[in-house]
Amino acid sequence: MSEALLGKAVDACEALTSSVEGHAGKINEALADAINILNSKADKFDRYLPRICITNNPFLDFDSETNLPTGLYIHSDVTVELYETISGSPSSRTPEQLSILDDIESDLGVDIRKNEYYQRGFNIVKLSWKSLASSDWLAFPSFIGDYASSLPTQNKCTVGAFVKVLSGEISGYWGTGAERGVWHFGSSSINPSDSFGRYTHAHPARKSVEGEVLVALPFATTGYIGSANHWFPQISIKDLK
Repeated sequence: MSEALLGKAVDACEALTSSVEGHAGKINEALADAINILNSKADKFDRYLPRICITNNPFLDFDSETNLPTGLYIHSDVTVELYETISGSPSSRTPEQLSILDDIESDLGVDIRKNEYYQRGFNIVKLSWKSLASSDWLAFPSFIGDYASSLPTQNKCTVGAFVKVLSGEISGYWGTGAERGVWHFGSSSINPSDSFGRYTHAHPARKSVEGEVLVALPFATTGYIGSANHWFPQISIKDLK
């Protein structure tokens, strides 16, 4: 090959390299934009998954005979009492109820429409314990179906509650991230399991020998809920009678 042709070949290679390098930046930028769009759509997709309440009695209604919340599993070390009833009608809410809603709204940093109508009212209970026996679990709502104490994990679901730790410490499931003295939206997102027959018992653990916790709206739902202002029972398959 003559020096002239070799020079042209080198020039062509350098031009091609420069062109590829110039387009590589554009390709990387376009790829990053596509990934961001995909992630954005994936986040929105989670919100469009059906939110069907799969536990009983999310409003913590009490049984008149047992004087306990219907369908709520409670450890034998734990006592439960009605702390307050939040009316579904703003005109029927007492100053005490409004004060609690104001605290919840302020602590969670979201608008829970404290001066507007709710689909229905709900109870807030206080769970207390003064010892840890053979097991440290606290309480959890029963699940709809034949195996009422266990939650199947083959579907995307969320377990949560509004929680205020008065004393002591809890962790896990609807106790996740709870801090003493403030209302907290404790929640745990359960991703679908590939394991045959896999299940979980979705109850927080008591991490202190003594403690008191306020709980409102504890339930499990299909789909994903990541914000406290969306945390209200949606469609329910059935209510425990």
